[in-house]
Amino acid sequence: MSIPISNWRIPLTLAAILGCWAPWRSPSAEAASPPCDAFDDMQGLCRCTLQEKTPTNDSHNQVWVTCINVTSLEHLSLVLSPMRGRRIDKFQLGLSTVGYVPSNLFLDIAVQDLQFWDSPLSTFVLGDERAFLGLESTLRWLSMRRCRLNSSLPFQRMGHLHALETLDLSFNELTVIRESWFRNSLNGLRSLLLRGNRIGLVESRAFAGLLRLYQLDLAQNNLKHLKRSMFPSGLFFLDLSDNKLSFLTPGLLDGMTNLRRVYLNGNRVTTLAQDVWAAIWSNPKLGVEILGNPLVCDCSLQWIVMLFPRRCFSQDCQRAVPEYRQLDGRCNSPPSVAGLHLSQMTCDSLPCDTPCPKLEPNDLPLLPDAA
Repeated sequence: MSIPISNWRIPLTLAAILGCWAPWRSPSAEAASPPCDAFDDMQGLCRCTLQEKTPTNDSHNQVWVTCINVTSLEHLSLVLSPMRGRRIDKFQLGLSTVGYVPSNLFLDIAVQDLQFWDSPLSTFVLGDERAFLGLESTLRWLSMRRCRLNSSLPFQRMGHLHALETLDLSFNELTVIRESWFRNSLNGLRSLLLRGNRIGLVESRAFAGLLRLYQLDLAQNNLKHLKRSMFPSGLFFLDLSDNKLSFLTPGLLDGMTNLRRVYLNGNRVTTLAQDVWAAIWSNPKLGVEILGNPLVCDCSLQWIVMLFPRRCFSQDCQRAVPEYRQLDGRCNSPPSVAGLHLSQMTCDSLPCDTPCPKLEPNDLPLLPDAA
């Protein structure tokens, strides 16, 4: 159901009339009273608590506001009004049906971490305004999981959130990732999580502008084709598991020498092509998972099988810190090698009439034996 434009903006003036408006407090005023003292919810749907340091925040007395089963946006606005001029380290809204998130819902509240889950949201903006007004310099983590978000929403209106480090849009209804969403914006973003959507199309340079992106999770989608132009070069973690990929485009990983982990489990990949993987195989800390694919172990794998010395007998080698490339996958065919772990394969075991080229063992990187 569409929302009338006139109803999009939360009536902050109404909150003031009802006596719930709290003017901006100076830091000294906030320090004079406990952070949750101003908070009150007669219905008991929201609560304010103080937390000690967490894995993502070392500070003490963190202010957490958690709202569950909220059905009225007006109620949510009234609950938050006394917190204006204060800080909320983490705000959580779950299992709720408020309908949408107006741009000014958190105006004048210093929020670091926003989490929405299992709460259908039709939009997060007002008209032509930017999303989450007032959080440009404070919001570091934004999670909107299982909120039925779709690709028609203007995600580019989050571009002003220059402090944002993690954006989690997992388990929504996204089908397309637009190039416009992340163009020249979110320059501080380190982690982008898009797992469990319905993404079948990523536009040509959709993620290329996210130059500081460290982790990209595209698992559990409907991807069939990928291009090198989609991705930035600095990625450390790339998860493409459980898609519909049957091949990887030559040059897909060119220049991505920082990669530490690539996950391709549960796709339809049949080979590890040298023109895809050789570009990053020089990274000694690289790990690749390719379990659950119909891998054909034939002559096309000679180049990588030669990188699997089965033992290291040198004392110097045995004393060395284990830094090696890890490859986790199994042959699916032909029958003579079906079920064998890739790291167990040798040139002799490959069903191939052409022998592997002769290389000196000392020139080859070590991989561990399969368990």
